[in-house]
Amino acid sequence: MPDGFVLLAEDGPASVDQLIAMAPGQNIVTEWVRKQREKAALRSADSLVFAPCILNPQKIVMVGLNYRRHAAEVKKPPPATPMLFAKFNNSLAAHGETVSLPASVATKFDYEAELVIVIGREAKDVPE
Repeated sequence: MPDGFVLLAEDGPASVDQLIAMAPGQNIVTEWVRKQREKAALRSADSLVFAPCILNPQKIVMVGLNYRRHAAEVKKPPPATPMLFAKFNNSLAAHGETVSLPASVATKFDYEAELVIVIGREAKDVPE
């Protein structure tokens, strides 16, 4: 596939939410992707509008000060237990989107990149 192009299936899901709903198992997802490649069309990545990967999450749970260098950067000791906090789904942004910051009520902002883990069904005592 040429650089700057993506495969796009005409009848595929429009979001990861739809993909999870269609295919609850890893093997089903892998097979679906293989079939889509056979009938997909090449599209210039510049011609596409990207959305957040997950459009309407039920929960967004974040872990604060989750690595030593960040704790040192903000001059705090690494926590003994994870610091959890929540975000609302209106804080999600897609690739290339502008993130609105409430500069009228805040003057200092922190930036981070986040790793997203999606669990598409109830899970308990899941091994590593």
